[in-house]
Amino acid sequence: MWADGLRAFNSGREDRTYQAIVASRGYQLLSQGVRPFQNIPIAAAQPTATPTTAAYFRIPTTANNDPRTAISSTYKAGRQWWDAIQDELAASYQRQKETVTWLPGYEPPPLPTLEQVIAGEAPNQLQPTGFIPITTRYNPATYYQQYPRVPGNYDGDYINFNLEGPQKAALKSVAAFARTRRIPLILVNLPLTDDYLDPVRTKYEAQFSVQMERLAKEKGFIFRDLVREWPDQDEYFQDPSHINRYGAFAVALRLAQDDTITWFPPQR
Repeated sequence: MWADGLRAFNSGREDRTYQAIVASRGYQLLSQGVRPFQNIPIAAAQPTATPTTAAYFRIPTTANNDPRTAISSTYKAGRQWWDAIQDELAASYQRQKETVTWLPGYEPPPLPTLEQVIAGEAPNQLQPTGFIPITTRYNPATYYQQYPRVPGNYDGDYINFNLEGPQKAALKSVAAFARTRRIPLILVNLPLTDDYLDPVRTKYEAQFSVQMERLAKEKGFIFRDLVREWPDQDEYFQDPSHINRYGAFAVALRLAQDDTITWFPPQR
């Protein structure tokens, strides 16, 4: 599952994330052949026990499918599952501390508890699942008191707009890799607010959608365009162009209910 947006595929803008990765100390060490986890015994790197609680549980439907209501109603059902997973992650974390020499300043932070996450005490901390649960809700009435309203024709993320080039080549490479290994690839264009989707950005989004639909057919992946799925649901966003944890839940629920998505490759 690849959830992103048009801006990531604009080859005309500077890819600061990639440049930062290439310039990082970690990347330099990997390029030199340093593999921190290479010498860890396989047995030590694997879970020592399988959680007894089922790792998957059904999300109950609600009257208005409000993710916040669904999250609350599944708390008890997921409590044991979370604890079992956290226990195993903590054990794995301890094994890594004992077997890996971390570079100064790169030691992993302690794992937050579920209570801390729900209470918003660790809203910007990377979780063991790889996600950052942003609880901030976008409020146009106060947001633009702190930040300027930038129209699309002055937005640096759309500068030199170009859907050809290295970003398209990278997408084709990922799609080819997934196809040769029979890994289903679903690319999702994430939602944006009405405030953000002015005429300039809407025009670019239309071009992006057309190209993604064509590439999906050519390269054998699935494309779902959710950019206008919840344009006026401000509570699903942390700012005009990024979803928060509630929007992420809504996207996950929307995709899970899409029976046209093939989640597993066909059996040989």
